[in-house]
Amino acid sequence: MFCTGCGYLIGTADEPAIPELAAILNVALFMSSSYVDFVLLNSFFRLKYKYNKMATAIACKHKINNMKVASIAKNIITAYGVEPDQVHGAAMAAFIERAHLVGELNDLNTQIKDLQEKLKVLKKYRKVKHIGEELKVISGREEKKYRKEHGGDIAEYHETCKQVLELYPSGNIPKVENLEKHIASLQKKLSKKNTEYDQADKKSRELSEATRTIEEYLRQEQSRDQQKKRKRNDLE
Repeated sequence: MFCTGCGYLIGTADEPAIPELAAILNVALFMSSSYVDFVLLNSFFRLKYKYNKMATAIACKHKINNMKVASIAKNIITAYGVEPDQVHGAAMAAFIERAHLVGELNDLNTQIKDLQEKLKVLKKYRKVKHIGEELKVISGREEKKYRKEHGGDIAEYHETCKQVLELYPSGNIPKVENLEKHIASLQKKLSKKNTEYDQADKKSRELSEATRTIEEYLRQEQSRDQQKKRKRNDLE
């Protein structure tokens, strides 16, 4: 597009013509004192147009990105069957459930560790138990000889008996096989609780993130609405 006053090129293949700009420049030509003024005016309005266009594109892209983020948050909320106005409470509940599971996992780990220590002692006791049984059936020189030849084993036997009595002062000592089954049962329960914890942790993190995302999106939307309102007021 050319200016009707002087034929100056306003639009190019790379920069499409702006009808409003052409009208402004045609008027400006007669008001300007020289051709240089006209060129400057042309550059000024074109740069201003580019700036406004770029600012509009950035704002539009920013809004689209925010909408995408909010959409992701909405998908997370929908996946957990939570209403938008209940997401904050749901996030808190998920966090509490996660903390509760942490306590249960710690208790289970403590129980298993304690039972494994007991199992270790009972297995050792089973290994040296025959020493005490042999001492019961021998006496005299035979016992003296046995004690001399197996002094270290006898000391280990007495130490192990002491540990067993400390663990089971009532004398009600469980069988190794029963203790192993009990530990296996607790480990199975622990594995299940770990799965529950992973799910609760994921839910807690995702709902918390969804809460922050939606709150931020709403704040930005409110800020943009306020800016638009101020601009309208300024124009009025």
